[in-house]
Amino acid sequence: MYWLMGTIGLTFAAIPFLLHLNYNLLAVGISVLLGGIIVVISGVKAAVHRAARWEYSIAGILGLAILAAPFILGLDVQHKALILSLFLGAVVTLLAGYQVFFSPPPGE
Repeated sequence: MYWLMGTIGLTFAAIPFLLHLNYNLLAVGISVLLGGIIVVISGVKAAVHRAARWEYSIAGILGLAILAAPFILGLDVQHKALILSLFLGAVVTLLAGYQVFFSPPPGE
């Protein structure tokens, strides 16, 4: 699951460059920052195999931030960016929520 989250983080960090939104430096910075944090969290989860779930809790909060980012940054007029942000934010939030609340602890 952490590999999927890491891939989503990389995708979110690349959205401004893929959609040529480089003119909005705040959007680029937020996308790279949030995507990078998700990649780091996924890397930590991949490197350290233990039963802790704090990594997914942080990823869920970041997923909610990704959902809100286009509206806060005024990118709701950029339909491709809006749809991708909403999709990726929803996927991150749902995956993290599943891992935190519904996934059985390792070893069961």
